[in-house]
Amino acid sequence: MKPPIIICGAHGGGTSYVTKLLRWSGLFVGNDAGSKYDRKCHESEVFMKTNCSIMSAVFNDSEMMRENSWNSYPEFLKRADLIDQVDVAINKGSLLDAYTGNNLSLLDSIWAWKDPRNSVTLPVWKAVFPGARILVVNRTWLPEMKNENPKSPSGLWFKKSSSAHVRKCYMQPPGIEPDDDVKVAEFNKVITSLESFNEILEWIGLDVLTNKEYNELLLNTSIEKEEIRSTNEV
Repeated sequence: MKPPIIICGAHGGGTSYVTKLLRWSGLFVGNDAGSKYDRKCHESEVFMKTNCSIMSAVFNDSEMMRENSWNSYPEFLKRADLIDQVDVAINKGSLLDAYTGNNLSLLDSIWAWKDPRNSVTLPVWKAVFPGARILVVNRTWLPEMKNENPKSPSGLWFKKSSSAHVRKCYMQPPGIEPDDDVKVAEFNKVITSLESFNEILEWIGLDVLTNKEYNELLLNTSIEKEEIRSTNEV
């Protein structure tokens, strides 16, 4: 089985749309990740629930790490024994059965899962899946975003309530180490630059696109006008 790609980033920071683009380009992100036509999420349900369980058990916070939790996070990174305990508690066989729907072999597949909570639980997943690669979605935050009205609670949080410190923790996960294979996907470039998107595809191991294919992809995945507007302001 190939090591997975763990997709991290901030809540409301573009992880859903980047993952949607990658799904349409051939990346498998879970039989339980909903339809590739969905507007948002594209998260494996079993990995998301496992992340919530880890966060609830370790940080008493299953939904979203906030300022106080992130401030105490360095202590978690020092607790190799705790990370090992959580690793052992995860039933990888059952997890992957639910993820694949029992009808797909991961032996030759390029596979991934997306969840902003991965930025928190990354040390655990690196222990569960040695050699895992990490894709981090970064999105530029602008003061003008506070005037926008996002359609999702996570988008509302990112644009109107998130602090610079917390956004940095999500988009620069503290669990990343020097030897990790990491690729950063700059949201504003992924949705405007064929070259930038093809760099991500090449790193993943997927076929690159022509300019026509890229434009059709953006059209077919229905990028939202508000995303284009905020990007053009950068």
